[in-house]
Amino acid sequence: MKNIYLSLFILLFTKSIVAQQYYPLLDSINSWNYTTNYIPVRLANPTTSQSNCTYPYWFINTMTEFTTGDTTIGSFIYKKVNAVADLNPTLCYFGFVREDTSARKVFFLDNLGNPEITLYDFSMSIGNSLPIIFTQSSYFISGIFTLDSITNYRTSSGWRPAYNLNDHANPLNHSLTWIEGVGNLADAFYPYCNNQMSTGWYWNCQGFPHDNIQFMTCFDHNYKVYYDSCAYVEAVSNGCINTVDTCNYWNICGAINENSSLTSLTIFPNPSNGKINLALDVFEKDNFSIEIYDNTGKKILRSISLGQLFSGKSEIELSLEGLPAGFYLLECRGEKASEFRKLIIEN
Repeated sequence: MKNIYLSLFILLFTKSIVAQQYYPLLDSINSWNYTTNYIPVRLANPTTSQSNCTYPYWFINTMTEFTTGDTTIGSFIYKKVNAVADLNPTLCYFGFVREDTSARKVFFLDNLGNPEITLYDFSMSIGNSLPIIFTQSSYFISGIFTLDSITNYRTSSGWRPAYNLNDHANPLNHSLTWIEGVGNLADAFYPYCNNQMSTGWYWNCQGFPHDNIQFMTCFDHNYKVYYDSCAYVEAVSNGCINTVDTCNYWNICGAINENSSLTSLTIFPNPSNGKINLALDVFEKDNFSIEIYDNTGKKILRSISLGQLFSGKSEIELSLEGLPAGFYLLECRGEKASEFRKLIIEN
């Protein structure tokens, strides 16, 4: 009789697991936003663009990965993944992703011609393992990861199952967490991420992945399913972080200006009605131009050339009266590096 009860319990337990709601990772529209958790050194502006993203895909402050139309490769239909970042504003394709919702698995094809990998397997049971290879080892190290537990993680759209995997053969490895319907919070395509340790802006926010160099701020799955409220609160209270919304914020004035030709850059009045003055203190002769971006990071005006400026202080008047009221990011670009400032237009 006990064996009958035990068999019945196992059957009911198995059915309850199968009946649990599955939250798909992919929809018709998918966009992952990321920020970095460190104080960067500003680099020179990129002089070349690329059609394929390199791995890991490097960015200083902000990056977006997003899916576009479907494409057929072999016998499977994939969504093409593109990426854009502050270091290279030219779109590049990151790879291809597909999801088998019945099997609760997500697969990824990189742009190097390697075989397809299992990116997520939400059908795993506790104790199951799988090999994971990272293109760059640091925060995560390639190895065999075992599913140790399934917990719950609260997103802005409700609770989601969190799959916690660990490589027990490597005590230096961090716990790898998959959030159903969201992905890994360092990078949805985590084996190809900029996988490094950091103790920067958001290190004091508790929990993963705040000691990782990058983390997800939002995933738009026709609606926002994740944002890091602690990091957002930190960003709002920091005058050197440009805060657009809960998804988009980045450092604009805390970088080490090792390559900049400017000592200082001030905009006044700010807010303004579109007529602004730039006060520049140039310590090294350079050619400068002005770029204006909207709150999504999209450049909205043609470059405004300031020509060659010599060392010393300069004041330049600009008219941006055609811009609608709102928040913008002004870049003063030199040949060696750029300075960024918030700009507010009030009509």
